[in-house]
Amino acid sequence: MQKNSSLMTAVLTIALGIVFVIKRGGVLGLAVSLVGIVLIIAAIFDLVKKDTTAAIIKGVIGIGVLVFGNLFIHLALYLIAIMLLMMGLLQLVQAIRNKNRNTIAWITPVLSVLAGICLLFQQGSSVDWIFVMVGIVLIIEGILSLGSRKA
Repeated sequence: MQKNSSLMTAVLTIALGIVFVIKRGGVLGLAVSLVGIVLIIAAIFDLVKKDTTAAIIKGVIGIGVLVFGNLFIHLALYLIAIMLLMMGLLQLVQAIRNKNRNTIAWITPVLSVLAGICLLFQQGSSVDWIFVMVGIVLIIEGILSLGSRKA
């Protein structure tokens, strides 16, 4: 049973990685649509169970997610970009104040600022790049899981 479970996990990890590489930023839209559909299905089940209040709440939220999901994604990405910028700038100021000569003390904040700028002004390509990188990592992890499984 353990071997089948680890095989299934490795295969699903590779499959998810392939989806991330192929769909890139489209994965976010797909995930939001799935959440909206699941909420609407849950609302239908609540209606069948005669739980009207829960059904209405889930149905309204599900429709809201389907209709305004991309808006929420963009707002969340802008917030993440602003947080990355602020975090990076604060770390840079601290490194300057401390006259830190450690390279990592400078690289991390600079990368945070660059990532924040990219995400703020080039959301589409930045998100695509992130999903491709995560997809590659998932594929490698899945392959390594398959390789270690045989040992």
